Amino acid sequence: MEIKDLTAWNIVERGERTILISSPFCMRDGGESISFYIHDIGNDNYIVSDEHFCITYADMYDVRLTPRRMKSMEEKSCVRFARFREDGAIYATANKKTLGFALIDAAKLALAVSYEIEDWLPKIVSDGFKETLKEALVKSIPKSKIITNFKAEGYSRTNIEIPFAIIFERKKYLIETVSKHSKDLFSWADVYKIYGKYSDIRMQNDRLYSR
Repeated sequence: MEIKDLTAWNIVERGERTILISSPFCMRDGGESISFYIHDIGNDNYIVSDEHFCITYADMYDVRLTPRRMKSMEEKSCVRFARFREDGAIYATANKKTLGFALIDAAKLALAVSYEIEDWLPKIVSDGFKETLKEALVKSIPKSKIITNFKAEGYSRTNIEIPFAIIFERKKYLIETVSKHSKDLFSWADVYKIYGKYSDIRMQNDRLYSR
């Protein structure tokens, strides 16, 4: 039996003995869809792995997935078929009967990273920049043309929140803000997060929005 016949999740890439599938779940920030590689190792046995996606995701936020944190997430998620390896990858072994359970448990661990990460974030200095920007926009653009906390439709079928949108000549210009760790250092975690959000929006409809 082929791997694709064992799951209803979307196939993104397909190789000879490996497929990349996209789950129905997204990371909490409305960014990328949670995806896993399934490797066919023969005799109806499979390996499921996120290939270090979650640990890379945490790195974007300057967060380290320590052994203690990974163990805590495993316990809170009540997983049986998937776990974190020592190198931070989500990993599971399964046969054709347990593959579905392994994928769900792997997704639960990825979602745990997504939801727990906010508690581990370093302190950010925002200095009320969003309010300052809003005041500046109102001074130069009619207030009726400005939408705050605008919801844009993404390719992942989620509504992605953007701080500001300006309506001009039937187009919506989306404006994001980037926080700072200090007076001179931008939060690159925010930059990567914004890139993921806008990539999702662009895949849905590049003609409707300008950034």
